Amino acid sequence: MERAGKAIASELLKHYNFNQKSVLVFCGPGNNGGDGLVISRILKEKKINTTTVIAGAKKYSEDFLKNLEKLKLVSDKIYLYKPVASLKSVNPITEEELENIIAHSNVELIVDSLLGTGQKSPPKGAIKEIIEIINRSLPNNTQITAVDMPTGFNTDSGEVYTPHLRANLTVCIELIKKGMFQYPARDICGKIVTVSIGINCSKGTSAFILDQKTAPYLPKRAPWAHKGDFGPSLIIAGSRNMPGASALAAKAALKAGCSLVTCAYPEKVPALEQLLIPEVIRAPLPDNNKGYFTEDSLPFLKNKLANFKSVAVGCGIGSEK
Repeated sequence: MERAGKAIASELLKHYNFNQKSVLVFCGPGNNGGDGLVISRILKEKKINTTTVIAGAKKYSEDFLKNLEKLKLVSDKIYLYKPVASLKSVNPITEEELENIIAHSNVELIVDSLLGTGQKSPPKGAIKEIIEIINRSLPNNTQITAVDMPTGFNTDSGEVYTPHLRANLTVCIELIKKGMFQYPARDICGKIVTVSIGINCSKGTSAFILDQKTAPYLPKRAPWAHKGDFGPSLIIAGSRNMPGASALAAKAALKAGCSLVTCAYPEKVPALEQLLIPEVIRAPLPDNNKGYFTEDSLPFLKNKLANFKSVAVGCGIGSEK
């Protein structure tokens, strides 16, 4: 938590000047919120005007409480929205007071440290109310930075919940989370950067960006391998009105590593993939002169499907019967 908070605070100092402006850090009850407390403490130690708002909850993580005590040593601007018995020592703040701080305190940056990984349902309780207050009170020029991920989306599927926060910058710890590659979640993450805190993420990684560092993790191909070892793949695509669909699908298959690609398309459709990608095998299917797949196309498919290791079907086939 200390390393995560320090790494993210360092990233914030790279992106923002904080000249005579303030920072507002919102913390949830878990470890993501604990990261926010560390960020608040470090910014405060840098003489940056920082206010911390904690969401009321039934329970707080042990590390969260430890970092709260550390923050109290350097800051007296710590508030609790929706007071709870477990945090009696933190000054309560009302909805009206919170709206006033957001709208009229010359806030340059809001740090979203409310919820982290494992978001599987819409925000509830105090966190839900805080999001709604931020969204209706936020000045146009105030930026939002999310700690590890914005609050309010499913980190696996990319589903965005109501309510949610839209970040201008998301600082991910070690890895970009899988849901961030998918829309609509990608749209609420803003610019995405990663920071390292020394965690070994070589195992259990299900999504990553392909670059010079990650490319070596892809399976290596033997020098004597041939095109039959990486396929064969069948694409069933295209129609009279969408002849380019098979070409686009074939390009994608080849780019993904399929070396032996066959395109099945209605025979009255121009074979664009043959003109654009000569290495693709053509398989025009009977279509009764209609320009889209019909029952006449089925015999080939039934007889040949067993010859392919993967099949992509549906691109541009239309809805005609």
